[in-house]
Amino acid sequence: MTHWIVVFYIAFFVAFALRSKHYHWLAGALFLWVGFILIGTRPLSWFYSSQVFLHLPYLMIALSSFFFFVQDWHYHSQKKCFYSNASFALTFFAIAGLLQHLAFLIITLISSLMSNNFIAQHVYHTQMTLYFLQPVWWIVVHFVLMGFFWTFCRYRIEPLIRIRWDDLGTVFLMALSINLLTDLVFLLDFSARWS
Repeated sequence: MTHWIVVFYIAFFVAFALRSKHYHWLAGALFLWVGFILIGTRPLSWFYSSQVFLHLPYLMIALSSFFFFVQDWHYHSQKKCFYSNASFALTFFAIAGLLQHLAFLIITLISSLMSNNFIAQHVYHTQMTLYFLQPVWWIVVHFVLMGFFWTFCRYRIEPLIRIRWDDLGTVFLMALSINLLTDLVFLLDFSARWS
């Protein structure tokens, strides 16, 4: 089942990238994937030979989304909003992926800096487990965050692809909250098993 969800995620990205003519973003993701595979033939092949690497399309897509933000992400100073010429699905996909990775990096960085704390160690371990070993969780959260953007933009008079600062802040807080809530669930489950 996991493989099919990962394949759907990749197909969703490829279809909307081709539809919006974002060939640079698509080529960047493919180049990164091939590059990581070639690096994997070197001494770190023990890491890349596992299926963990094949379940990380969101890493390649997020890193290569640089091309999307350079090419298609603009700020309208009079209306104080961001907009894109790409389809709304691809726009929400790019922004949700970026904010999701930002939330993951912040939580991981803070928990790694507090390594002498048991809860921080557990949060760090949970974040790494979710990112590297639970691609379905990551993909579902990504689409949930896209749904938040769609909901915020859907009920405005403005075009669907205009995104305000408060939309970005709210979805970022949602990404942080989902990550921390998942960490709490894992921590409660862990403590229930050992009590």
